[in-house]
Amino acid sequence: MKLKKDADIPEFMNVVRDSCRGDVYYESRDANIDLKSELSRFVFMTVVNDAGSNVQGRVYCTDENDYKVLGGFLTE
Repeated sequence: MKLKKDADIPEFMNVVRDSCRGDVYYESRDANIDLKSELSRFVFMTVVNDAGSNVQGRVYCTDENDYKVLGGFLTE
């Protein structure tokens, strides 16, 4: 799944931290970032800020139910 172009990234990060049960990763050709790790969250924010609305990576959840939790932020 990809992040929606208009996704509220700070809110997305809060939901990942507070509501997702499994691990959540941002995967791109250059990186595989664990979004539950505090250090990795800073790296992800840098990647998103640099890319603007042109974020090319995908979000991968190890717990299928987390896709429902993140549904408002994700698109196919």
